Amino acid sequence: MRILLIIILIFPCIIFAQESIEIKHLSNAINSVGAELNFFQDEKNHAFFTAIREDNDNYISSIYSSNFQLDQWSNGSYFSAFNSDFMQSGNLFITKDNTAYFTFCKGENCAIYHSKFKKQKWGKPKKLEERINKIGSTSTQPTIAIIDEKQYLYFVSDREGGYGGLDIWLSAIDDNGNFGNPINLGSKINSKANEISPFYNQEQGQLYFSSDRKNGMGGFDIYVSKGGLALWQTPT
Repeated sequence: MRILLIIILIFPCIIFAQESIEIKHLSNAINSVGAELNFFQDEKNHAFFTAIREDNDNYISSIYSSNFQLDQWSNGSYFSAFNSDFMQSGNLFITKDNTAYFTFCKGENCAIYHSKFKKQKWGKPKKLEERINKIGSTSTQPTIAIIDEKQYLYFVSDREGGYGGLDIWLSAIDDNGNFGNPINLGSKINSKANEISPFYNQEQGQLYFSSDRKNGMGGFDIYVSKGGLALWQTPT
């Protein structure tokens, strides 16, 4: 259960190049003997990432920040605004209007929070309403997509009404920031296995996600499906 909790808390979102990808290993200013994930570059010279580090024989997930200086990333600094003394945090996504969405987990239950950047500082994290954070279930891995000039929240949950395990869900966000009733993405995307880490490529109209369903290469594999909202082609 601990391994699954870590996966659903901080399984990294993925950012894609259009033509080619060059993979570079970041220095030990970022990487350590522990686990570092979800490197999110919100500005050219600034980024956040999640690190899982040992604390009194427990593995704690927290969000750190780093600056790009003299052609390298600085040592990660514990970012108090996105962390809690009582819960583990991770899985950060920041919108263009400077609203941060991330996950707090306590025990085996996770919930999605958000924080807004105003007057040169991040506000106190606020838990999203109960239609997103349904009581008795886990909600995690938020990502925002813009489709036809409207905002939508994609997230992962094990709530009732799914196809089994963790499913990917969708909620429309209106002009006042209110969230609509979550909709399951359907059987083309979700299965009896676990579907996690959604990322919507707006330019190509494609949803990327991971699944540990049968007939994969082992463990969690990455899949892609073209479509939008709750209408999708068969993933590959």
